[in-house]
Amino acid sequence: AQVMVVNMIDYRFNFTPVHRSIHAPFDFVKGLASVVKVALEQTGKTISADLTHVPVHAQAKKIAEKLLAAEQQTLIIGLQAQQHQHAAEIFGLAQALADATGASIMVMTEGANSQAAYELNIAGDHSIVEMLEKNLKAYVLLGVEPELDIGLSALAKKAMQNAETVIA
Repeated sequence: AQVMVVNMIDYRFNFTPVHRSIHAPFDFVKGLASVVKVALEQTGKTISADLTHVPVHAQAKKIAEKLLAAEQQTLIIGLQAQQHQHAAEIFGLAQALADATGASIMVMTEGANSQAAYELNIAGDHSIVEMLEKNLKAYVLLGVEPELDIGLSALAKKAMQNAETVIA
């Protein structure tokens, strides 16, 4: 699978995206709209008046072209997009992009990481305090900065320092 990213943060993923289009939150809608505009232009579909003045940048063109050439595409809407002040517009643009490219849309729910941990029995029957107190050999951090996000930050820091492996 080839992954392309239109995002507000340039994350270090565990995979290498073929294209990245990173935009500050205040500019994210315009960045996504640029991809949509290219996809609509290349498929000959009608471009709405609000997209006519959207500038097209090089990464948007590459992303739209890859989506149009792919046999199977999925647009994933993450939590940041869902909680964005212009979330409704983002969802509308995602739908327009899906319509233009034939892609399906997947919405990552807020509890997706927790659900996956439960399904894989990663946490088992232990609370976070129990896991930190056990000084486990490895920790997998999913969107967590232990020193900032965990109430027992000293315990979390110690556990991370003592672990053989920390995947973040």
